[in-house]
Order: sequence, then structure tokens, then C-alpha cells
Amino acid sequence: MSKRVLVVSHAHPDFSKGGAEVAAYNLFKAVPDIKGWDAHFLARHGIPALQRGNAISISHNGGNETLFANETDHFYFNLTQPERTMPWFRSFLKGVKPDVVHFHHYWQVGLELLGEVKRHSPKTAVVVTLHEFLAVCSQHGQMLKTNGQLCRKSSDAECHACLPGRPPRDYFLRKRYLQTFFHYVDHFVSPSEFLRERYIEWGIPAEKISVIENGLPMHGAVTDVATPAATASEEESRVMRFGYFGQVNPFKGIDLLLSAAALLPKAIQKKVSIEVHGGGLEHQPEEFRYKVEKLLADAPKCVRYYGPYSQDDLPSIMGNVDWVVMPSIWWENSPVVIQESYKFKRPLIVGDIGGMAEKVKHEETGLHFRARNAFDLARVIQRAVTEPGLWDRLHAGIKPPLSSTDCADIHTTLYNQILDRLQSQAAA
Repeated sequence: MSKRVLVVSHAHPDFSKGGAEVAAYNLFKAVPDIKGWDAHFLARHGIPALQRGNAISISHNGGNETLFANETDHFYFNLTQPERTMPWFRSFLKGVKPDVVHFHHYWQVGLELLGEVKRHSPKTAVVVTLHEFLAVCSQHGQMLKTNGQLCRKSSDAECHACLPGRPPRDYFLRKRYLQTFFHYVDHFVSPSEFLRERYIEWGIPAEKISVIENGLPMHGAVTDVATPAATASEEESRVMRFGYFGQVNPFKGIDLLLSAAALLPKAIQKKVSIEVHGGGLEHQPEEFRYKVEKLLADAPKCVRYYGPYSQDDLPSIMGNVDWVVMPSIWWENSPVVIQESYKFKRPLIVGDIGGMAEKVKHEETGLHFRARNAFDLARVIQRAVTEPGLWDRLHAGIKPPLSSTDCADIHTTLYNQILDRLQSQAAA
């Protein structure tokens, strides 16, 4: 009889394209490829009809995917309507009968659900994948201070100085509250060593958290020896294409890239095409939106803004740039754009901090620039254009990313280890 994992996500990629929900869904789709395992997917979705009516969930994409309506507090991550969610979740667990419940995120899901799994069945394993610094940092989990400076370690006093709307004791109580529910977790997964170290500093025991990279479906991957997209035709041989991919928000550094483009010498601007592929600008704060719109209006002719894209478009658009640029001004964890770049064998230019610096090896699979520095980003772009043999050397160093199937194999091995341990503890 197959074992079953219930993968719980704060969103469904059919409605939201963030890295966490995509990683959760990729795992869910790949687990059945592993002998002896099947999977069910539970995703939070803000469906107005469900929030108003008596029902709380609906089936989606067939029998093993479920959407449920839910909201959480943004400071403590507890349920705003526990009287609706908790009875429904208990009944849902009885129906699905999972051996493992694997949460990707607790934001918009509810910390109380971690404990409810154990109350339902102590033998059921609880696993949590940490995608951001949400427990460590109440400033959107970015570890980026409200004054724009990078934050390296949280404390009651530091958090109060950054967010003075709450007294220091609230940050002390928040940490204790979150850690209380984290005691229900049998094991944590971090997609990067950088994130793992931050959570160990925060209080998770080192032996309870493992690094497992997010898996990526490998259909459409580049398997042969690629050449720079710029040499695809003689007409374009003097133009090197740089691509930005992802959400357009204040943390991703699109304004930094546009500033760097304006700093390039005129002669270099004629040799590059800087393409922005991403959406969400219309949902950003007015001040940031105005800043980016002005930068785009004033940008040199080498800059092109293409807007949102779908995953189906990615092979053609990412496969047709030479370099992928990630100018994020925050630490990042394990950006899916980096894995996608490796899938299509495109060297990257990234900031020299956090998960970006960990995942992109300087001078091996890409180049680092001084994070948050437009002048240094412009310098590195100019180097990428002018240095003979650089692209070929970095391209040769790129290895395929972890596939979804291999990722599922690693996860099910971990699940089995946890279940064996729980069984031994119950028998003792």
C-alpha cells in the first residue's frame, strides 16, 4: 500500500506564480513517480464565494487537488477564522489520511494547522519547507530594514527600532509564539544553506533542518552545447542580450538594473539589449511605481519592457537571451530564476549576497556584482560584453539543476526516515 504525502501550500500556481507555490506544486506532481508514494495537494485560495458561504473548500484539477479559503494574521500567522478552518481541516485529514503533511509556508495557511496534524495522528510526520525569513523578520520576511538597509540578525530591540509601531515585548512574544508551534514539526527543509543558517541562529536545532534544493521539471531543458543567443544571426552578432525575469516589486531591484543601463557608456549601449520580463508593477506602492515608470521612460534605447510571461513562454524568451540578470536588493533564498537559468544554460549576473551568491558561483557559473550598487552592475555588464571567451567559459561550468523527480526522491527518503523514527518512538 502506498504512503501518502499531503503537500500544503499558501497558494496554487494556477492563480499565483511565486517561487514557493511553484516549488510545492512541482514536488506534489513528482512524488507519484517514486515507487510506493502518492500525493495530495492542498492550496489556500482567497475565493470570495467560499469565504462568505458555509463551504470552505472545493476540488480543483481533479480528485487530488483541493483549494481552501483561509486568511491569517500577518504578525503571528494565526488563523483569523479558526472556528471555520479547524473543524474543516480535521475532517479533511480524516478523509485524505496522509502519512506525511508537508507544509510549504505557514503564512496564509495558519500555524495552528501544524499542531492539529499531531493532534489528529501523532504518527503522522510534519515537515515544513522554509521559503523566506518570515519567522525571523516581521518586515515581509525580507530581513530588509524599513530604511532600506540589509538586516543581518533579528532581536527585540532591533525589530522595534525598524518597526516602532509595536513595543519590543511584542517581538519577544512573537518569537516564542512561533517557536511553540514549530515544536510540532518533525523536520524542516531549507532550499539554501544561507536560509538554514539564519533559522539556526533564530532557534531551530541544526539537526532538525536539512538543505534540499527545490526541484524543477526538466522538459524543454537545453541538453546540447548552446551558443550565445547574440550569435544566432550575423545581423545580431554585435548585440548581447541581458534578461530580467520575475516579479516587478521593490525588493527585486528592477530600478537598480534600469539605473545601471543608463550608466553604460553609449558605445556599450549600442551593443546590448536589456529585456525586462515580469509583471506586477501595477500592484506596487505608488512611489515605487512612479519611480520605475520614470526610469523606463528615460531609459536608453537598449532597454525593452515586455511585461508578464507564462511558464510556457520561458523556453523561447530565456533561451534567447545570453545572460540572466538578478539585481535583487534583499538576500534572496533560492530563487527559481537561477534554476531556470541553469536549465537553459544561461550564465547569471547576481548580487554578491545571500542565496544569490550561494547558488551562482562567481567566475564559474556567473558573475557577482556589489549588491545594491548600480555602478558596479554596469561595470559587470560591460565586462560581459567586452571580455572574449567569458560567456563560453561560464556556460561550460553550468550543470543541470535538480530535477523534480530527483527532488521527490530525496524528499521521500527523508519522509521514510522520519516515519521510521516516529514508529520507533511510539514503540519505545
